[in-house]
Amino acid sequence: MPLFARWFGPGNVVICCAVILLLAYGHDENLRSAVEIVSRLYLRPLPHAVSPTPIPTPLLTPLLTPLPSTRVLVVYSYYEPRPNEEISHQSSTSGRLAKQNLQFFVDHGVLGSNSPSSDQATFVFVLNGGYVSIRIPEHLEHVHIMKRANVGLEFCGISQALDTYDVQGRYTFYIFVNTSIRGPFMPNYMAHLVAWTTFFQRMLNSNTKLVGVSINCHCGNECLDALSPLQNIHVQSFLLATDSVGLAIIRPALQCFDAKIDAVDHGEVAISRLILKEGYNIASMDKFWFGHNFSDVRSTKKMCGSVAKTNAFNGDMQYQDAYFGMTHNPFESVFIKTNRGVRAGHSLYTRWSDVTSERKECGSLEEIECAARDIE
Repeated sequence: MPLFARWFGPGNVVICCAVILLLAYGHDENLRSAVEIVSRLYLRPLPHAVSPTPIPTPLLTPLLTPLPSTRVLVVYSYYEPRPNEEISHQSSTSGRLAKQNLQFFVDHGVLGSNSPSSDQATFVFVLNGGYVSIRIPEHLEHVHIMKRANVGLEFCGISQALDTYDVQGRYTFYIFVNTSIRGPFMPNYMAHLVAWTTFFQRMLNSNTKLVGVSINCHCGNECLDALSPLQNIHVQSFLLATDSVGLAIIRPALQCFDAKIDAVDHGEVAISRLILKEGYNIASMDKFWFGHNFSDVRSTKKMCGSVAKTNAFNGDMQYQDAYFGMTHNPFESVFIKTNRGVRAGHSLYTRWSDVTSERKECGSLEEIECAARDIE
C-alpha cells in the first residue's frame, strides 16, 4: 500500500493528467486550456490526501501558452563559394561547414518538429554570392530565397531583406542567424511541444529588446580594472533576436560595410550599445547572465571580471573550454558556434538530433567515430 500511494499520490496524479491532456490537445493553441485544467485540478485538495503546495498558474503557463497573434521574420545569412571558386576572405566559415550548418537548420529549424508554422514565421535565406548547393524548401509559402552579390557583409544583406520583406508592419519579432552556428537543438522533453523561435521571443519584453545566444564582454585584463570603462559589451551577432521597437533602434547599425572590423565595431557592438543607450536591457541564453541588469554598470563590470579570469578570449566565451572551463552545451544555447571547431559532443548531438531510424549506420565504428564521420 505505501508503494501504491507513493506512485499514485496527488503530485503524480497531476503529472499524469498533464501528460494526458497535452497529448489529447496536441496543438499549441490548445495547450493553455490543458494547463489551466491541470492547474485547477492541482489547486483542488484530493480527498484523504495532504493538499500539495499550489504552483501559481503564471509559473505553469508562460512557455506553453501560445503567443498573441504575431509573426516572426527569420533572416538566415548564407555564403557558399561556387565549385572551383575560392572562398571569400570575408567569410570565417568554410564552405563544407556552412553547408552542414545550413542543412541542419533546414532539417530542424524549418522542417523539424519544433519548427514554427507558416502562420508563425517567415524564413528568408539571403544567399550572398547567389549560390547554394543545399536544397532549400522554397516551395513552402513561408520560405523565400533572396540572392545578392557578396558585398557589404552580413548586415548589408539583412538590411536588404528587411527592405524587401518587412513591409507594412507585418512582423512583430525578428531573428537574424548566420551560417557560423548550428541549431536549433531541442531536448527530447520539448519535442513537438513548442517552436524553437518561441524561446527567443519569450525573452523579449517591455524591458529587454535584444536577445542572443551569448554575451561578449569584449575586454581582456581591462575587465579586471575597476576604473576601466566597459563600452563594448554586446550580444554576439551570429544570432540576434529583437522586436519591432528594438528593430527601430538598431536599424541604423544594419548597414553595408567594406571591412570586417568596421562591421564588428559599427555593426555588432553598436547594436547592443544602441539598445542600452535607449534604456533597454539585453539578454542571452548564457545561464551565467540569467536575469542580469546590464544597466547596472558596477555589477556588469564585476561579472565581466569573472569572465576575464577564465579561458575566454578577450571576453568571448565561444571557444573550447572558455565558458568557465566548459564548452557551451547546445541545450543551453539552442545554437552552437561551429566555425571555431566542432567538438565531439556537438558531433554526437548533431547525429542524435535525427530519430534513430534516420541515422546512418555505424557498422563497426564506435558511436563517437560515427558522429565524426557524419560531419566530414
